Amino acid sequence: MTTQNKPDNDTECPTCGKTDFKNQHGMKIHHAQAHDECIGKTETECEWCGETEQVYDYEVERNENCFCSKSCADAWMSDNFEKRPLTEAEREKIREANRGRELSEEVKEKIREANEGRTMPESAVEKMRESLTGRSLSEEHKEKLSEANAGKVPPNAGEELPLEWRENISEALEGHEFWGNEERSESVKKKISDTLKGREFSEETRQRMSEARKGTKPGQASNIEVAETGNHVRSTWEEEIDIMLSKSELEYEHEPRTFQFANGRGYTPDFIVEEDGIIEVKGRIWGTWEIRRAELFMEEFPHTYIAVGNSDIPHDVHIPWEERSELVQTLTEVLGLED
Repeated sequence: MTTQNKPDNDTECPTCGKTDFKNQHGMKIHHAQAHDECIGKTETECEWCGETEQVYDYEVERNENCFCSKSCADAWMSDNFEKRPLTEAEREKIREANRGRELSEEVKEKIREANEGRTMPESAVEKMRESLTGRSLSEEHKEKLSEANAGKVPPNAGEELPLEWRENISEALEGHEFWGNEERSESVKKKISDTLKGREFSEETRQRMSEARKGTKPGQASNIEVAETGNHVRSTWEEEIDIMLSKSELEYEHEPRTFQFANGRGYTPDFIVEEDGIIEVKGRIWGTWEIRRAELFMEEFPHTYIAVGNSDIPHDVHIPWEERSELVQTLTEVLGLED
């Protein structure tokens, strides 16, 4: 006698008493169809919100935790997922699953909302830096980044960048044709023009741009006009040196020419005195390129390089800002102009 189709001992229908079922599952199906009532559920407590809910027996048996809704399940997963770091094998599975996957705009928006205001740990930032080191973005990728950031205002807009950031940016851009005071190529000018084409500036931004350009000559980045000389200088320190030189008997010019280095970059010194003396008026140093620029100039050009102000700039002669009144006398001596 085979026992393959022998009914279970506990398969009697609690409503009609029928017993010819193969197992409990068959009896529960019969009860739902014949008596319009499901008895295959158990009342359980939601693991997240604590609400009681009727849950199918097979779900209770299969899952360690039960939830009354998908939102509660997602919330519990979000809270507990961060407590367990993923293994490398799990990360690889996620990478494989997402490889070549195109996210819908709805999903992208949810990700943006979830990450809004979130600060990444330094370890994650360092990993991103390492993964991006030496990576070249395709034109298509650059275009997507440009479109994604169109109209966005950086969170640090209007704030002064930390010195370390400025130095990193300066190092990264060293040798880049966009950077520095040298003449830009036509291709670079076109890229800048295309980038700004059709861009709408706010009234506040236009006002700031207008104020920043007051008193400047076309093509110059100067913003202070010296009434005594007619020169356009970049700072009050330069203005004071300009007036001081104009009152002396020395022949000088303000930013008369740009020197080209062997590496292709250019440098326009603040003042040239008696054709041989180079004066660089320097307060704060904004990056390592300003240091390297002075080094290259002294290596490649036979001029006397005089730093006024900051002593960290490489120099042949240094004059502290507090001793600037001695500039004319010092120039006369070092340039051999004394009778």
